[in-house]
Amino acid sequence: MSRTNSKFKRAGVRLCFAMAVGAAAAACSKPPGAGDYLAAKDRIISAFKAETAKCAQLSGNASDVCVQRAAGDQSIALAELAFQYSGKPEDRARVALAKSDATYEVAKRLCDAQTGSAKGACIKEAEAARKADAAAQASRTDAKGVAGNG
Repeated sequence: MSRTNSKFKRAGVRLCFAMAVGAAAAACSKPPGAGDYLAAKDRIISAFKAETAKCAQLSGNASDVCVQRAAGDQSIALAELAFQYSGKPEDRARVALAKSDATYEVAKRLCDAQTGSAKGACIKEAEAARKADAAAQASRTDAKGVAGNG
């Protein structure tokens, strides 16, 4: 009888091991929709490359502004994709930050076309707009936090 019990114990151990390996493999596999996510990410990167290729036809500050717009669009698109995939509030905040950063960086490049005090005023205006945007985002976040706790 002890041999029979021993066989069942070994079979049980093997079954548990097989189940553990299967569970680990399932946990390590890509979540549903991962292929779609990666394909969308590749499309965003391809679009960025195509836009920057168009920018190469421009010269001077216009080229710089064009490249910065393309980079900003890519950052926004990647942040939006991450949010669509995860749905996390942190990723929603990253979308807003990407939009704010993109706007600011393009504004700075536009300011580069100016000189002297006009350039300084332009940069200050861009910085003020960025601070106002950050304050608006913070107040929206605070309002959501208060509403969520009430």
